[in-house]
Amino acid sequence: RNNTTGNNNSAFGSNALLNNTAGNSNSAFGNLALSDNLSGSANNAFGSLALRANTTGNSNNAFGTAAMLSNTEGLFNSAFGQSTLSSNTLGDNNSAFGYMALRDNTLANQNSAFGRSSLILNTTGTSNSGFGYNTLETNRIGSKNTAVGSEADVAANNLSNATAIGANAQVGASNSMVLGS
Repeated sequence: RNNTTGNNNSAFGSNALLNNTAGNSNSAFGNLALSDNLSGSANNAFGSLALRANTTGNSNNAFGTAAMLSNTEGLFNSAFGQSTLSSNTLGDNNSAFGYMALRDNTLANQNSAFGRSSLILNTTGTSNSGFGYNTLETNRIGSKNTAVGSEADVAANNLSNATAIGANAQVGASNSMVLGS
């Protein structure tokens, strides 16, 4: 509707890409998908409210209701599933796959969450990797943690360089590893 210089955009759904003025090569499918986008380019939003608040963020992929809902300037993120990366505003290079994966992430970069609720409470912790249902669900600000296996987790929200491998494995200290529960 407000497009002035943007090119090669596709919008389907009520108010999709509503405020785009200069963004190029965006695809928005769903109610309010990419509706606040101004100059962000190369974004893909599929689902109601996907990438709704994005203004200048580029090269993001959001698939699912409210996926990347709050993103404004984040770059190179991928969110697949309802409410994935929904609180992200400025975080870059994050990957979230599964219902509510990386939901509370706001500013953190380079996180990978694969599985329902993986890294759900992470806000500013960077370079974390969670693979499996509810992995690293306790982590909020810790960085460079790895959890593999259903509900593998850290014992505190601020550990760093901690690794938990195996279903229900829990690591209790930074710079350490637990194998098995």
